Formats: sequence, structure tokens, C-alpha cells
Amino acid sequence: MANLLSVPVQKTIFMRAIARILIAVALLFAGLGLVGIFALMPAYLTLQTRQAAIAYELTALNGSQAAQQQDDRDAIITANRQLAVAGGMAAPGHDPARAIRTVIESRPAGMTLARLDYAAGKAGSSTEATLSISGITAHAADQTAYLSALRAIPGFASVEIPISALAHADTNAVTYEVRGTF
Repeated sequence: MANLLSVPVQKTIFMRAIARILIAVALLFAGLGLVGIFALMPAYLTLQTRQAAIAYELTALNGSQAAQQQDDRDAIITANRQLAVAGGMAAPGHDPARAIRTVIESRPAGMTLARLDYAAGKAGSSTEATLSISGITAHAADQTAYLSALRAIPGFASVEIPISALAHADTNAVTYEVRGTF
């Protein structure tokens, strides 16, 4: 079969066919791109929602930590004021404020002190003073860590957990008794 069209007309028809094929391929890739974007949109929105939720939780957590730190500061200030008033009642050479400050500073981060009771020894004698510490811990490991930290402090003759405190082993409440000449 012979082609009756001239060569320039054949080239024009060929170029138009190539242009149509290129346009079809370009439209196909554009369509596939749009499908891909729409397919990834739910995943993107899910990630953005989770990031916003995590940011909100971090903000709330930082706020609660700041409140806890403020409560701890207030407790330390109150204890220091009470010790300043009671400082004259202690035996000469003894510093209960230092002992209480050491007890407060050596507690683990997961522990909240609820109560500190100080019972001074007899003035002028070698009777040991007693410091009772009550608090709440987040984990049992914090109780053990605090007990070890208290036992490592020089000047504390003995650090014990009273038997009555062990009766409530199912809770996170903990009580320690520290004896020493402080």
C-alpha cells in the first residue's frame, strides 16, 4: 500500500499523534498524583491530630510538674520557717534543720512527702532524735531508692520502716523512721 499524503503532511500527523500521546501520559501521571495525594491525606490528618494531642498532653504534664514543684517549694519554705521557730529548742550542737533539709533533698522525683515529724532527744544527753517521714511514691522502686539514700547519709544512726507501715503494703504510701544525733 502506498501512502498518498505528502511527507510534510505525514510529519504533521505524526507530530500530532506524539503530542496526543504525551498529553495522555501527562494527564495519566497527574491523575495518579492526585489519587496518591488523596490516598495519603487520611494518614497526614491522623499524624497531625496525634501530634496536637501529644503537644496538649505535654503542656498539661509540664503544668502539673510546675504545680508539684511549687508545692514542694512551699513545703520546704514552711519547714524552714517552722525549724527557725523551733531552732532554739534543740540541743546545742544539733541542727535538725540540716537533717530535714537533707531528707527533703534526697527524695526521688516520684515521691511526694506528706508529713515530717521531728522528736528531739533530751538536751545535754546522747539520746538520739527521731525523724518520721511519711509520703507517697509512684513506684515501689522509689521506696527502695529513698531507703538506700537515707541509709547512706552520714549522721543517721538507723533508718527503718515501721512494722505498722508494712501493714498497708498494697498502697503507695510509705513511712520511714530515722534516728540519729542531728
